[in-house]
Amino acid sequence: MLSAILITVACAGEEQYTVDISPEGYMTGGEGMTLYYSLNDAPGSGTSNCVGECSLLWPPFYADLILVPSGLSTSDFATISRTDGKMQNTYKGWPLYKYIEDKKPGDAKGDKANTIWFIIYPDKFPPF
Repeated sequence: MLSAILITVACAGEEQYTVDISPEGYMTGGEGMTLYYSLNDAPGSGTSNCVGECSLLWPPFYADLILVPSGLSTSDFATISRTDGKMQNTYKGWPLYKYIEDKKPGDAKGDKANTIWFIIYPDKFPPF
Protein backbone atom coordinates (compact mmCIF):
# COMPACT_ATOMS: atom_id res chain seq x y z
CA MET A 1 0.00 0.00 0.00
CA LEU A 2 1.35 3.42 -0.91
CA SER A 3 1.33 6.12 1.70
CA ALA A 4 2.41 9.71 1.52
CA ILE A 5 5.46 10.96 3.39
CA LEU A 6 6.55 14.44 4.21
CA ILE A 7 9.04 15.55 1.59
CA THR A 8 10.78 18.89 1.48
CA VAL A 9 13.61 20.51 -0.38
CA ALA A 10 16.54 21.60 1.74
CA CYS A 11 18.37 24.82 1.11
CA ALA A 12 22.01 24.30 0.23
CA GLY A 13 24.27 24.43 3.27
CA GLU A 14 21.46 24.48 5.83
CA GLU A 15 20.59 20.79 6.17
CA GLN A 16 22.13 17.47 5.29
CA TYR A 17 20.25 15.73 2.50
CA THR A 18 18.71 12.32 3.13
CA VAL A 19 18.96 11.58 -0.61
CA ASP A 20 21.74 13.14 -2.67
CA ILE A 21 23.64 12.73 -5.93
CA SER A 22 27.27 11.55 -5.78
CA PRO A 23 30.03 13.37 -7.68
CA GLU A 24 29.80 10.48 -10.19
CA GLY A 25 26.10 11.20 -10.74
CA TYR A 26 24.40 8.30 -8.93
CA MET A 27 21.91 8.49 -6.07
CA THR A 28 23.04 8.13 -2.48
CA GLY A 29 21.21 7.92 0.81
CA GLY A 30 22.12 9.10 4.26
CA GLU A 31 25.83 9.50 4.88
CA GLY A 32 26.62 9.11 1.17
CA MET A 33 25.82 5.40 0.87
CA THR A 34 24.83 4.16 -2.60
CA LEU A 35 21.16 3.43 -3.33
CA TYR A 36 20.02 0.60 -5.61
CA TYR A 37 16.93 -0.72 -7.38
CA SER A 38 16.13 -4.30 -8.38
CA LEU A 39 14.73 -5.59 -11.66
CA ASN A 40 12.80 -8.13 -9.54
CA ASP A 41 10.52 -5.29 -8.43
CA ALA A 42 7.64 -4.00 -10.52
CA PRO A 43 7.75 -0.18 -10.44
CA GLY A 44 4.63 1.41 -9.07
CA SER A 45 3.28 -1.85 -7.64
CA GLY A 46 3.79 -0.72 -4.05
CA THR A 47 5.58 -4.00 -3.34
CA SER A 48 9.16 -4.97 -2.65
CA ASN A 49 10.09 -8.46 -3.84
CA CYS A 50 13.26 -8.48 -1.71
CA VAL A 51 12.13 -10.08 1.54
CA GLY A 52 13.57 -12.56 4.02
CA GLU A 53 17.25 -13.35 3.43
CA CYS A 54 17.32 -10.98 0.46
CA SER A 55 16.54 -8.02 2.71
CA LEU A 56 19.50 -8.92 4.93
CA LEU A 57 21.86 -8.40 1.97
CA TRP A 58 19.82 -5.57 0.46
CA PRO A 59 18.33 -3.60 3.39
CA PRO A 60 15.39 -1.40 2.42
CA PHE A 61 16.15 2.32 2.44
CA TYR A 62 13.78 4.40 4.55
CA ALA A 63 13.79 7.93 5.90
CA ASP A 64 10.80 9.66 7.51
CA LEU A 65 11.77 12.94 5.92
CA ILE A 66 13.32 13.09 2.45
CA LEU A 67 15.51 16.14 1.86
CA VAL A 68 16.87 16.47 -1.69
CA PRO A 69 19.18 18.85 -3.54
CA SER A 70 18.29 20.58 -6.78
CA GLY A 71 18.49 18.03 -9.56
CA LEU A 72 16.10 15.69 -7.76
CA SER A 73 12.35 16.22 -7.48
CA THR A 74 10.60 15.48 -4.20
CA SER A 75 7.51 14.40 -6.13
CA ASP A 76 9.48 11.37 -7.40
CA PHE A 77 9.70 9.88 -3.88
CA ALA A 78 7.07 7.95 -1.96
CA THR A 79 6.83 5.33 0.78
CA ILE A 80 5.52 1.77 0.72
CA SER A 81 4.61 -0.59 3.56
CA ARG A 82 6.53 -3.85 3.16
CA THR A 83 5.11 -7.31 3.87
CA ASP A 84 7.58 -7.58 6.79
CA GLY A 85 5.96 -4.53 8.41
CA LYS A 86 8.82 -2.13 7.65
CA MET A 87 8.54 1.05 5.60
CA GLN A 88 10.58 1.66 2.43
CA ASN A 89 11.12 4.68 0.22
CA THR A 90 10.64 4.49 -3.53
CA TYR A 91 11.98 6.58 -6.40
CA LYS A 92 9.75 6.88 -9.45
CA GLY A 93 7.90 3.82 -8.15
CA TRP A 94 11.02 1.65 -7.65
CA PRO A 95 11.78 0.48 -4.07
CA LEU A 96 15.17 1.74 -2.83
CA TYR A 97 17.82 -0.45 -1.22
CA LYS A 98 21.28 -0.27 0.30
CA TYR A 99 23.83 -3.08 -0.06
CA ILE A 100 25.38 -4.72 2.99
CA GLU A 101 28.83 -5.01 1.32
CA ASP A 102 29.06 -1.23 0.79
CA LYS A 103 31.06 -0.15 3.83
CA LYS A 104 31.86 3.48 3.08
CA PRO A 105 30.56 6.35 0.96
CA GLY A 106 31.50 5.82 -2.67
CA ASP A 107 31.27 2.02 -2.49
CA ALA A 108 29.00 0.59 -5.20
CA LYS A 109 29.83 -3.09 -4.87
CA GLY A 110 26.26 -4.15 -5.61
CA ASP A 111 26.05 -2.53 -9.04
CA LYS A 112 25.08 -5.13 -11.66
CA ALA A 113 24.95 -7.92 -9.02
CA ASN A 114 23.19 -10.99 -10.41
CA THR A 115 22.29 -8.77 -13.39
CA ILE A 116 19.28 -7.47 -11.42
CA TRP A 117 20.72 -4.91 -8.97
CA PHE A 118 21.74 -1.47 -10.21
CA ILE A 119 22.72 1.92 -8.89
CA ILE A 120 20.42 4.78 -9.80
CA TYR A 121 21.54 7.54 -12.15
CA PRO A 122 18.66 10.03 -11.83
CA ASP A 123 19.39 11.61 -15.24
CA LYS A 124 18.99 8.16 -16.90
CA PHE A 125 16.09 6.84 -14.82
CA PRO A 126 13.83 4.93 -15.16
CA PRO A 127 15.99 2.36 -16.89
CA PHE A 128 13.44 1.46 -19.58
